[in-house]
Amino acid sequence: MNHCLFSLITTTELLQSMQRELQLLAQQHWCAHVNQADYTGGWDVLALRCAGKHQQAHAILQSFAIEQDTEWRDLPALDLAPTVKTFLGQLPVPIKSVRLMRLQPGAMIKPHRDYGLCVEQGEARLHLPLQTNVDLQFYVAGRLVPMQEGQLWYINADQMHWVENKGTSARINLVIDCEANDWLQQQVQMQAPHQQVNPASGPGALAASADLSLGGIFHLLRLWQKIQLKIQRQLDTAAYADEWSLDTAVLDLCGIGLEPGLQALHQFHQTADIVSWIQSISLTKAQITDINQKLQLKADTALSTEPVPQVLNQAQLEFWHSQGYLVIPGLLTKEQCKRSCDVIWQYLQADPAKPDSWYQNTDKMQKIMLQLFRHPVLDANRKQPLIRQIFEQLWQSTDLIMTTDRVSFNPPETQAWRFPGPDLHWDIELIAPVPFGTQGLIYLTDTTEQQGAFCCVPGFHLQIDGWISSHNEHPTELQQQDWSGWPVKAIAAKAGDLIIWHQALPHGASRNKAQWPRMVQYINMYQVNTDA
Repeated sequence: MNHCLFSLITTTELLQSMQRELQLLAQQHWCAHVNQADYTGGWDVLALRCAGKHQQAHAILQSFAIEQDTEWRDLPALDLAPTVKTFLGQLPVPIKSVRLMRLQPGAMIKPHRDYGLCVEQGEARLHLPLQTNVDLQFYVAGRLVPMQEGQLWYINADQMHWVENKGTSARINLVIDCEANDWLQQQVQMQAPHQQVNPASGPGALAASADLSLGGIFHLLRLWQKIQLKIQRQLDTAAYADEWSLDTAVLDLCGIGLEPGLQALHQFHQTADIVSWIQSISLTKAQITDINQKLQLKADTALSTEPVPQVLNQAQLEFWHSQGYLVIPGLLTKEQCKRSCDVIWQYLQADPAKPDSWYQNTDKMQKIMLQLFRHPVLDANRKQPLIRQIFEQLWQSTDLIMTTDRVSFNPPETQAWRFPGPDLHWDIELIAPVPFGTQGLIYLTDTTEQQGAFCCVPGFHLQIDGWISSHNEHPTELQQQDWSGWPVKAIAAKAGDLIIWHQALPHGASRNKAQWPRMVQYINMYQVNTDA
């Protein structure tokens, strides 16, 4: 059975009056929450209504919530807040305990469950934020509850839930435990029919891209749900093919990268694990807001009106149109390239002065590709303004997403180590017409034609559609070519030079017959499919 995780019940017009009463209530004696192992920082409670047997007892006992009791009594503190009392009296539910719960800045309520406390078991916990901030994060089963001041929310406390106050002010919620009568159960199901514990229960359960309840990030929940459904063989992937560029964009904008992002989304089957993973990336609130704005624009097919940069000259543009590739010198300085190479040496735990250390059998490498996607030095390389401007001019659009791609390390061939590839290939499905797209890399080392240089077949982007149509072969078979008869060109360039090529060109690295490794950082930009 799928259970509702949370639901907005109503919004009160009494908020401002209750907030004024809160000033007086804040001066009363609040008790630190008794379950001190379940939180860090400051978390305290002011009981307003409790089990009748505790009416004259210590405040700690009054602060307990659901108990096996049939009699519940208001406490004197509630008389200090007549508007709160009026609000409670207007709720058409049998109210049990009522508390004010204050979470101080920097405090965290650790993940925990209050077993049985859900409408399906006849009990309910309602939260009314009286004071909160934009950096307060309340999660239920890994999904962010978008609570705002004055909104009454039901939360399924039987599920794993936790709260983090990353703001600079205390959060104070009015917390109401009550019986889940027919009215409340109807409100819960009516207001949140899509909020399910199992987010991958079927294609109809897919969240909208605008659902931010997974890490606060646009489209991330929907992407994770699709992957979980695919694992269960319950997803028609063709039906969602138009979302692929948006799927890719959310991972690239978060600075995760396509391959590591998809691996994580396949690996984690609980939303709490995904949220922890997203938090480990340490995105700031401002960064998440910027990511969401960009993704929302892409999803809404809104096109930027910003002027396209004009940084390439006429000769470069003519060469691009005829040959399908460009070499733009000096995008990175020699020092930037050196720092980037140092990152690669450190990642490989290899010594540039000891060639024997260059050849390793390690899961850090896939052929010549290194599973190194993120590092402050590599991230800084991607942020060079001229790189973006060049791609924008070639695309004739400023609505582009930067990839978070890896690096490669191609050492010289030896008697014991031979170039493993990839040889010439395409990274697209060979179906005509082949759409416009770019790919790119930056040489981090001076690279001669014999030093494992990047190779391509210049001009083939002008022929590819006719070539595909003339071959009555499956796209996979078209990838299998005898390249010895093709006009392949090796591209020599200096460290810091950017090479961009049209995705229709067959391309690849080559055998390194020199004395020094070739190192590159792959870099590209793309446009989100506006038909998605």
